[in-house]
Amino acid sequence: MEKSNRERYQPACLFAHHLINKLSIIVGSCDLAIEQTEPGTEYAKHLALIRDTAKEMARELVVHQCQLTEAGREEVQEHLVA
Repeated sequence: MEKSNRERYQPACLFAHHLINKLSIIVGSCDLAIEQTEPGTEYAKHLALIRDTAKEMARELVVHQCQLTEAGREEVQEHLVA
């Protein structure tokens, strides 16, 4: 049986991965709370703003993770060529 290379499956930035998970909880909680509010109220607007901000932050962290992953690949390729 082949040994698993666990590093290959690890996110490039564990901290960013952790934050994305937390932001997902915020988005999901906002979704649940929005279902319980009257549409168009100030409360609903604030929840939507929090939700949208958390989603945007998560997107930015995903991009950050992708950039770290790509930078790591480029570094490995440079070492292989050298």
